[in-house]
Amino acid sequence: MYGYSVPVFGKGVVYDVDVTVRNEQIKFFSEALKSSKLKSYVKDFVMEAENYFSTWEDEGVVDLKETFDKLITMTASRTLLGREVREQMFDEVAGLLHDLDEGMQVITVFAPNLPIPIHIKRDKARIAIGNIFRKIVEYRRANNIREEDMI
Repeated sequence: MYGYSVPVFGKGVVYDVDVTVRNEQIKFFSEALKSSKLKSYVKDFVMEAENYFSTWEDEGVVDLKETFDKLITMTASRTLLGREVREQMFDEVAGLLHDLDEGMQVITVFAPNLPIPIHIKRDKARIAIGNIFRKIVEYRRANNIREEDMI
């Protein structure tokens, strides 16, 4: 049923694996989103929000969807995706996540591999994100670094 999501997440991930492996993968992500873990992120959420809103003028017009999309991406990158992503490659990863998100349209449910521009961008973004996280994991392993994020 969720085969349309395979191009977004990639082969061998979530809905492209048997139920046993899928449950292991989902457990990995659900651990990072437990309420006790989320409580530990609050200080980072507050810091990101305060830093972001401190640059605003006293009045003006903003696109609320765009603003909150950015704020959510900033807080998620700080707490879930890792310090390296937030501090060194935020704009790049945010753009790639946007391309992944845009690659999930109604047409995607019916034709997930249709070679249309949004799917082509989605596929390139998935590969680029995979490469970014692969490098972070390799660096952390080589330097025996452990962080409190999903990586």
